Amino acid sequence: KEQICDITVVCEDGTRFSGRCTMTKGEPGNPVREAELGHKFFELRVPIWGEPLARRVYGTFSGLESVRDMRAVADELLV
Repeated sequence: KEQICDITVVCEDGTRFSGRCTMTKGEPGNPVREAELGHKFFELRVPIWGEPLARRVYGTFSGLESVRDMRAVADELLV
């Protein structure tokens, strides 16, 4: 199913940029690839948390499907 979105950005100097998206990223018809998700996560989190913590958090949440007890996730993140 298309979710049409039109956008126009107007810069301070009056320059205008317009675009249209017919299917947003992350929808079943336009899924986010694992590499894209990882890149975005590390780009946003490493400057704030540092690389070791960002890698630990990403690794923890990447494996949530196999977690049987969420207390283990909390314990991992509180270390």
